[in-house]
Amino acid sequence: MGDMLLGMLRATNTSNLVYHYTSASVALEFILHKMKLRLRPVEGTNDPAEGGLPSPVVGDEADSLLFFELEELVAGRKLACFSRDRPGSIYDYCTQLSFHGYARDRMWAQYADRHRGVCLFFDCEALEFAFQHEFRDGGIALAGDVRYQSESPFTTARFDKAEYARLGRPQWLRSTCEVVTRERSFVKRSDWESEQEYRLVFVPLSEDRHPHDTIRIRGALAAICVGNCFPEGLLPCIRAVCDREKINAFRLQYIGDPRLELLHPTEQPHPSTIINLVAGK
Repeated sequence: MGDMLLGMLRATNTSNLVYHYTSASVALEFILHKMKLRLRPVEGTNDPAEGGLPSPVVGDEADSLLFFELEELVAGRKLACFSRDRPGSIYDYCTQLSFHGYARDRMWAQYADRHRGVCLFFDCEALEFAFQHEFRDGGIALAGDVRYQSESPFTTARFDKAEYARLGRPQWLRSTCEVVTRERSFVKRSDWESEQEYRLVFVPLSEDRHPHDTIRIRGALAAICVGNCFPEGLLPCIRAVCDREKINAFRLQYIGDPRLELLHPTEQPHPSTIINLVAGK
C-alpha cells in the first residue's frame, strides 16, 4: 500500500498546498496542541534585509511626521512563511520530489531542526480564509507569493497633496502602508528563490497591539510530514494529532534521493478532500 500511495501523492496536483517547516517542539507544544499558527514579528526572520531601509515620504509639502508614523506601522508587521511547489511543475509519477515544497533539503536542515522537525501541509485557500477572517478588521492583511529579483526593493512613499486631502491622514497612511508593505514583504533577493515562498503578512493598525498573533488552522491543516531524523519517541504524539484531526502523516526518508512514505503504512489512511489517498487493489 505504501508504494502505491506514494505514487498517488506524487501524481496529484498539490499546487493548492503550502508547507510550513518547523521544529518538533514548536509543532507539538504550540501549533498542533492548540491548532494555532503564530505570526512572527518581521525582525524574527532570517533575512536581515526584511527590515529594509526607511521609506522616505517625498513630494510637495510632505509632512515630516508622516515619515515616522508610516515607518512605525510598516516596522510593526508580522508574518507567517510557507513554501510552495515549483511553479509550472507537471505532476505525474516521474515528477522529481524536489519540485514539491515539502522535499527541500536545505529547508529541512535550516527550518526543521536538521531533519528532526516537521513540515506541515496546509490547504492554501482554507488557510488564507482563516487568516483574513482573523485579521482583516484589525489592520492590513495580505497574502501571496514572494517574487524574486537581484536586489532588495527600495520603496519611496509618494505624497500627493490633493490625494492626501481627499483621503485624510488615517486612510492615506493605511493605503500607503499597504503599498510599502507589499514591496517590503513580497519581494526578496534572488538568493532566496529556491524557497518558492508564500506569505501571510499582517500590519496592525489598532491601538491594541500584541507581540504575537495566531491563525486558527483546524480545517486548513491537510497533513503532517516528519523529517528523516524525527525522534521515535515523539511519533505517538504525531499519531494522536492525526487521529484527532482525521489527517495523514508521512515521513521523508532518504535512500539516495528523498522518498515520501506513509508514517503508518499498514493502516487505512484517513480520507482527504485535499490529498487524494484512496487505497486500491
